[in-house]
Amino acid sequence: MKYISEHDLEKSVYEFIKNPPSTPFVWQIAKDYIKFVKKNKIFHDKKFLYELLYFDWIEVEVEMKEYKEEKKSKFSWNKSYKLAQSARIKKFKYDIINKDFETKRENYLIIYFNFEQNEVLFREINQFIYVLIQRLNKKESLEKTLKTLCKENDLELQDAKDALEEALKELISQDALLISK
Repeated sequence: MKYISEHDLEKSVYEFIKNPPSTPFVWQIAKDYIKFVKKNKIFHDKKFLYELLYFDWIEVEVEMKEYKEEKKSKFSWNKSYKLAQSARIKKFKYDIINKDFETKRENYLIIYFNFEQNEVLFREINQFIYVLIQRLNKKESLEKTLKTLCKENDLELQDAKDALEEALKELISQDALLISK
């Protein structure tokens, strides 16, 4: 790894192993390691490494968890949706997805398990979709949530619908967003 010396990495792992991880599952140890290096500020001078570690860990977590096969959702502005259990959204401060680790660039990702391809996929989303997904709830339709967000941002509802519909249809067809029950 060109951003950290092998010696520093080995030293951090050695220190981490001195206190056994809290999980019996090998695939979850990476999460404990991330907590350890953050708490002890081991890579404090290279903060992008924390996001890079998260990026690698979340792929393993999404891949390893077990999910109930959900019935495919169809897109409708009148239905309410939720983020699938097999999906995560995350705001990053560094351009991790484009492997430009040292460039600060606020960006948003949706990370989800694609059941058809049997793999974890990462997709960059804009801040508006990120906030929309955060606000989804089973008590109101997608359109009502979007309408509130448009009002707060002085946007026309129809313009927002036109701009977002294809992206939302794709996320729903990929089971990253599911109908709320």
